Amino acid sequence: MESPLITVIVPVYNTEKYLSRCVESIMEQTYKEIEVILVNDGSTDNSLSVCNKLCEKYPQLIIVDKVNGGLGSARNAGIKMAKGDFIAFLDSDDWVAADCYEYMMRLAISYQADISDVMVYQVGSETENPPKVKENVETYSGREILEHYMYRGMNEQNGAPYSACRKLYKRTLFVDDTAEFVEGTVNEDICFNFRILRKCRKIVVSNQVKYYYFQGEYSITNGAMKEKDLALLKVSNDLVALAEETGDSSIIELARMKEARSYFSLLARAVKDGIDEKSIENPEMLISDLKKKLKQNVFLLLKSPMSMTRKILVVAFVINYDLCRSVIRILKK
Repeated sequence: MESPLITVIVPVYNTEKYLSRCVESIMEQTYKEIEVILVNDGSTDNSLSVCNKLCEKYPQLIIVDKVNGGLGSARNAGIKMAKGDFIAFLDSDDWVAADCYEYMMRLAISYQADISDVMVYQVGSETENPPKVKENVETYSGREILEHYMYRGMNEQNGAPYSACRKLYKRTLFVDDTAEFVEGTVNEDICFNFRILRKCRKIVVSNQVKYYYFQGEYSITNGAMKEKDLALLKVSNDLVALAEETGDSSIIELARMKEARSYFSLLARAVKDGIDEKSIENPEMLISDLKKKLKQNVFLLLKSPMSMTRKILVVAFVINYDLCRSVIRILKK
């Protein structure tokens, strides 16, 4: 029996410093039936030149060069080119364990699942390694697929399940409303995965770390909060609308908890990293509105699967956000 082909789609935007590390981690995979599509999304540094040099070393690489359209646009361009039986996504400043795709494929085949899912580990350098844990594999089917996805989104401490990069997808799932990512926004994975999971018969989830999420100095999750980060509010609202389509009260409630958490997440981001006043026109009004909405949803968050530490911080924000901000900034110094 021939091994299924995996297409790994790598969007590339101004990551000349990290791109080789990313690609080498794919080329060194123990699973060999892989096609790699590098989508240069209008990089303004030397990323395209690095892509071309890598292609000279590995002729099997496919390069797509396009005008800048954002992460979703780059992924969509890769999906259109993909020939694989399965599709995976890898961000160009991240990397994967040597057995990542062999392991994920084995899970998908062994459990006859439409998607296999592994753990992500956030790192600041190649020398960091996750703690080893005993393997735990779980499968979900029917309505429990979406419920599990939403529950994990509120409960997991390190790397919520929203990322498309931690999953191996059957290509047959990429049809109709799941054929593409929504373009021109951030946090696009959240609703994309909800829509695609809605079509799954079964998923398999492992607690083994196979994906390394690099948190470098210029990571999009670092730095002062910008206008584009507020897209989380719309995405969370869209998620509620998708959940309501299911008619499942448990899934709807978890989606509303996620929406409520978005107010807390943005307030916490403002405390931690500040606000880019050149990007956000009226920071004071934004903070006031977020505080008001958090207060309105505090009891919903308190009964959510969020960690107790975060729940305590939610209450502290509601009682006296300004004091919390002052204390946290003093502790950061």
